[in-house]
Amino acid sequence: MGFLKIPINLANFFALPILLGTGVDHAIHILHDFQKEKNFSYLKEVTVPAVALSCLTTIFGFGTLAFVRHDGLASFGLILAVGTIFILFCSVILLPMILIKSSNP
Repeated sequence: MGFLKIPINLANFFALPILLGTGVDHAIHILHDFQKEKNFSYLKEVTVPAVALSCLTTIFGFGTLAFVRHDGLASFGLILAVGTIFILFCSVILLPMILIKSSNP
């Protein structure tokens, strides 16, 4: 928010729990399927595309709020869209790399 110069307001305050819930949900899907299948090919072919598609629809859904006239809703949508981009990176790229590294010592 500081980088984008978005001030904290009541609407932005509620973006944090939404982002936390979304991030935990996507991480649980990746972790559960990795524990169930124990290989990366299943994650790569099934789970990662599903989680990526879910993140992309969330980004576009909240990203449309960034174009409304109300400043509070616009900043809320922008924060959620940018936050979900980071969730996409962490759950689709970073978490599988960590899982693969920890499973093959």
